[in-house]
Order: sequence, then structure tokens, then C-alpha cells
Amino acid sequence: MRTRSADAGLVVTTAEGAGAPGQPASALALVGVSAGYGRIPIVHDVSIEIRRGQIVALVGSNGSGKSTLMKSVIGLLPALSGTILLAGLDVTAAQPEARVARGLGYVPQVNDVFNRLDVRENLEMGAYRMRRGQVAGRIDEILEAFPTLKPLIRRNARQLSGGQRKLVAIARVLMTSPSMLLLDEPTAGLAPQLAEEILTTQVAVLAELGCGVLLVEQRVAEAFRVADHAYVLVNGHIYLGGRPAEVIETPGFDRLMLGLDLAVPAPGPSAAPGPGQESAG
Repeated sequence: MRTRSADAGLVVTTAEGAGAPGQPASALALVGVSAGYGRIPIVHDVSIEIRRGQIVALVGSNGSGKSTLMKSVIGLLPALSGTILLAGLDVTAAQPEARVARGLGYVPQVNDVFNRLDVRENLEMGAYRMRRGQVAGRIDEILEAFPTLKPLIRRNARQLSGGQRKLVAIARVLMTSPSMLLLDEPTAGLAPQLAEEILTTQVAVLAELGCGVLLVEQRVAEAFRVADHAYVLVNGHIYLGGRPAEVIETPGFDRLMLGLDLAVPAPGPSAAPGPGQESAG
């Protein structure tokens, strides 16, 4: 059953996204989503689910459609078909600001901090929807979750390392306590040690805080160590989905990551189960 909400473009659905008894609620569900530029689809019939407290890695070669899918979820690109659900709420036609208001956070690959502001001011920018009296307390909570930012709180963003800047970007998005967070290449341009710190420590913190996390990442081994579930996107199609340890051992996985076509058809939806389901292989 669906009913129109007071926010234009938002549809409440009671039939999907609620989660099975005893399981975390669904933070994000994509059902048969195709998206692209104009009317030309780049991603095709993508169905995935992420529950609160879970990390799902989305990997694939350059040009496979990962960023296009992320932009469709946040609302920067319209979905050409299919349904996008946030905590059971149909936001397929909603504007980006309405999706943010409903609990969606997004950390882009670049341009993710305000260079002229210090760390505290960056966090305050993320609190634009909060009451003034709530901001200081929320900053304290964020600093407890990310203690490495405490001594940097008055440092200008331009003086931070790449890893520190990425932490500030993530922390700013967390100011409004999103239920679902999109991370687009959070380790891009970082040294290997910093990249591993971001993925294996800081991204794990997000799940502990109760967020669902969709992680687009090129460092596959590191991403798979922290992820609960993984999908491989090739030429806009989901080819593999399952537990990371199973996905990475699938014959032909390396060829898929290089964007090479295999002599097998793309699996159907049953080969890309949600995080709470069994893997198909």
C-alpha cells in the first residue's frame, strides 16, 4: 500500500523495505533501477538492498557505471525506470534535498570539504538542518566517534592531509545522523596506509553508528575486508553479488574487474541477493 506524503515526490510504502522480523530495517533498496544521461541508460535493472548497520561494497572497472548509479540514488540523475526506497519510502521522484531530509548522506569523491573553513566550521555546515542549541552537542558526539579530529578542530581544511580531509567530509555528513550513507571512492588519491585506515577503521565506525553504507571503491581487497556484502558492476549490469569472500573467489573475477566480457551471460536478479539473503554461488 502506498500513500502520498506531504513532501512532493515522496511516496510512503508499507509493502517494501521493512525488513524481516529480527533483522535490521532496510536503509536503502533499489528495485530494477536503470539510470543514465538523457534517455540513454548507463546502468540497467539494478536491484540491491542495504540494511542499517551493514556495509555493501560496489566495485567494477572504470566506466562500469558506479558513479552514475550513486548520482541516481542521491537524485542528481533521474532514474529512467525502477524504484528507489529509503527506509521503505519511495523517493524515486524526490529532489536531492528531500532525500537528505529523509536520512540519505553523500560523500563525493572530490570537492568534499570547505577549504576556507576550519574543521569545526565544516562540521557546523553539516548541521544546517539542526536547531542551534543541538549543534555543539552533536559535534562532541562526532568527535567521540572520530577522535583523530579532536586536536584538529580549529585547523583550516587547507592545512589537512588527504586522509584528514576525508574524515572531515564523512563527519560533516554524519552531523544530521543519516540512516544511509553513500561513499564514492573515499580513498582516491590517498597513500596506501591512510587508505587502509579509512576503510578498515573509519568506515567500520559508520556501521557501528547504525548507518547503512554503500561503498564504491577501487581498492577491492581492503573494501572486501570491511564489507558485509559485495556487488560487481560490469557495463552497467550487476554480474555478481554475495559475501565478499565468495565473490572474490569466483572464477573470472579478475577479468570482470578489468571490464572484460566473459563468455557467459549476465546473471539475473537471483545471482545478486540482498545482504540478508544467501549468495547464489
